[in-house]
Amino acid sequence: MVGLGVIKPNVMATEIEDALDPQPVWTPSHPRKDVILLPQLQVSPPWAFNPFLNMEFGGLHGERLAHLVKITAYINEDSSTAIGLSFYFDHKKAILFGNKSKKWISTPVDGPGDERISGIKFEKQEEHALSVQVCTRIRFGPLLPKMDIPLRPKNWVPEPNTLEPPDGQYITGFTAILAAHTYDFQSLGLQCEQLKSPLVDLKASLKEVKKIYLSGSDPN
Repeated sequence: MVGLGVIKPNVMATEIEDALDPQPVWTPSHPRKDVILLPQLQVSPPWAFNPFLNMEFGGLHGERLAHLVKITAYINEDSSTAIGLSFYFDHKKAILFGNKSKKWISTPVDGPGDERISGIKFEKQEEHALSVQVCTRIRFGPLLPKMDIPLRPKNWVPEPNTLEPPDGQYITGFTAILAAHTYDFQSLGLQCEQLKSPLVDLKASLKEVKKIYLSGSDPN
């Protein structure tokens, strides 16, 4: 059950719809209040049901990022669309978000070596089909393509076609809108936050280094 209400028998259906304030249904839990969602997800109308998937793979304040060693995407064999993501860590078992299938793709991630998920890129493949490229960055290096996740969005067009965290923040999770019956991924977004740890702000540091050298100043 998504909601329950009591109405008068003479109330028009349009009045009911206007009075309702749709709220997202998150699984397995609602994202924490101190994370930023990119992009902001659009809540389904009252007559539709599309659960939102919260994939907080980084743990509380990114505590698991330095332990991430592999990502696996599970693909629906009928629709060729992602239905689940597993994240593997060097100190504990994998965490699964969504569902598993016999078809899957994987990529290694060197979390202990400071490799971090740093952005996603969208590329249209055909009508109603997208490829989402998960990218990582090692310290001050460029974005590195790691894996392509297939999506079939419904009334969802990503803007812009590349998503990265704001300066001073890190990606600690993903979000997805799920199809009502198949639970296929219909979108993929970011959860970003400013980490409460002594980690270096890589983007800000790189900008500062460039600024110093362009001005001819001694970085020491």
